[in-house]
Amino acid sequence: METASSNPTQGHGSAMSDNNNSTPASSVTPATTNSSWNPFSNSLTSSLTIKLDRTNYLAWKSQVVPTVIGHDLDEILFNNIHPPPTLITRETNPNFKQWKKRDQLLLSWLRSSMSEGILGSVAAHSTSFEVWKSLEQKFSGQSKARLLQLKSQLTNIQKGNMSISDYVDKIKSICDNLAIVGCIVNDQDIELQLLNGLGPEYDSVVSGITSTNESKSLEEIQALLMAHECRLERHHSVSNISNKMAANLAVGNSRTGYNSSRNGNFRPFFQQNRSNEAARNPNNFPPRYLNSNSRPICQVCLKVGHTASVCHYRFDKNFVTPKNNSQSPKAYLAE
Repeated sequence: METASSNPTQGHGSAMSDNNNSTPASSVTPATTNSSWNPFSNSLTSSLTIKLDRTNYLAWKSQVVPTVIGHDLDEILFNNIHPPPTLITRETNPNFKQWKKRDQLLLSWLRSSMSEGILGSVAAHSTSFEVWKSLEQKFSGQSKARLLQLKSQLTNIQKGNMSISDYVDKIKSICDNLAIVGCIVNDQDIELQLLNGLGPEYDSVVSGITSTNESKSLEEIQALLMAHECRLERHHSVSNISNKMAANLAVGNSRTGYNSSRNGNFRPFFQQNRSNEAARNPNNFPPRYLNSNSRPICQVCLKVGHTASVCHYRFDKNFVTPKNNSQSPKAYLAE
């Protein structure tokens, strides 16, 4: 009986001791975690793809801010939390040591992401917050000017000779840069600027998009514009082929010596040239060249189709030229 009574007592005592041991363990765990905190073990050592120089502060900042927030360092870098007291009861404050360790590791990481020119301008600062504020003051004017420049580019952008894909990509790039500056452009404003920058050849598509009550995404609008672009390119190619065929036909006619007259008939170039020269110098050409539209009349037999120089009645002494009152041709001396 004594043994039985002593065993429950010992079991109860051991359970109490376990509870007592577990409670301090749970309270010590966060302290142990904080004391072993090291941002370099949580991928903070990974170098940024962009190193800060005098022209890319906004892009560099867009990489630093989410990384710092993700590692729970934003209160140190952005909010200027005052460090804990250095000493407590004449002993070093462990919280101060922890804060200093986090701040200096963050400061080292920031400096490693800067170019030599920028690094020299912040070398005198000893905390990460001081470095951050110095950079913000240094580049605040540049940020404002950059914001105005990007807004102007988005407002005045025109498609011009760019393809639809390049045009949309350029608009997206400007909007992304505005987002880096801190100015978020909503989808409706992007679509408005996209349609305003198109040429008159896209008026039919723009009217169809703006006249419907159904809202379309940017991707859907881009697909409609690209389909219309393909139609325009096809019509343009067909027009070019037609113009080339007409040009080749004209060149071919000039090489073969034919040209169209005003009444639609074709005459050789050499015949036109002879007729023009005969009109200028009629004495140097026989009658058949004086009028290309009439046939020559013989002055011996008064028949049409030949001249006196080749008439077989020319040397016939018994031949008498017939009388023809309807025609009174001029006599042309036969050579």
